[in-house]
Amino acid sequence: MTQPDPPMVRARHDSAAGHREFLVFEPATKPRGLVMMLHGCAQDPEDFARGTGMNAIAARQGWVVVWPEQSTGDNANGCWNWFRTGHQSRGFGEPAILAGIVEDLILDHRLARARVAVAGFSAGAAMTMVLRETYPDVFRAFASHSGLGTGLARNGVAALSAMREGREGGGVVKAPFRPTLIVHGTHDDVVSPSNAAQAARRLPGSTLRLIPNLGHAWSGGRPEGSFTAPGFPDITLEIADFFARAMGQSRWLPSLPFAARAS
Repeated sequence: MTQPDPPMVRARHDSAAGHREFLVFEPATKPRGLVMMLHGCAQDPEDFARGTGMNAIAARQGWVVVWPEQSTGDNANGCWNWFRTGHQSRGFGEPAILAGIVEDLILDHRLARARVAVAGFSAGAAMTMVLRETYPDVFRAFASHSGLGTGLARNGVAALSAMREGREGGGVVKAPFRPTLIVHGTHDDVVSPSNAAQAARRLPGSTLRLIPNLGHAWSGGRPEGSFTAPGFPDITLEIADFFARAMGQSRWLPSLPFAARAS
């Protein structure tokens, strides 16, 4: 039987860039790191937390986990606005808000900046990749599940086209190297798997993880959450292992079969 999720508290971040509410899980021990989890469209933080089970892993690792919430007032479908120009640059819009949330938590918990990571699913994964280019100084590691790279769209119509068909865009990312895990299902009919390959080509040294027969769902996720695929590899464990290594922490997980680094 699945264990109940650890409790979370709700808070709100306000800044010149805007405001968002978020949920926070805090471990019982002194925090050793922080992970931000960005939900996809038609999800909310509670749903995403139930489906991924990241809080249970964070309790063992001693990580704070923050779950930002996209408001329907800012996007009717609850999607992060990765495809709008006002949310694609440092210092503006959602990237600035999300980085601001993390900055506040770093100060509140006296966390080391080398132990901060972010993961996202679908639209949350696309926003994770925006953060990869705009705030590599705030986040040390990144994980994108079923998302897209940056620079592929400037409006909703272009976003749908890129999602369905994939699209080449931009050159090699010039931001500092940060460990980046790109995960995608080979049978995803919402966001074309070609987007994963495109994102990996733009990020030399990134790790590309293609999961055979997986559709548009969180691999190995729990049935209590939406867009989950129980029975597939447990990607929450893999992401946690990837983040632990990036943070320089001891690996408590068994060796996992990551794909070769993208060239």
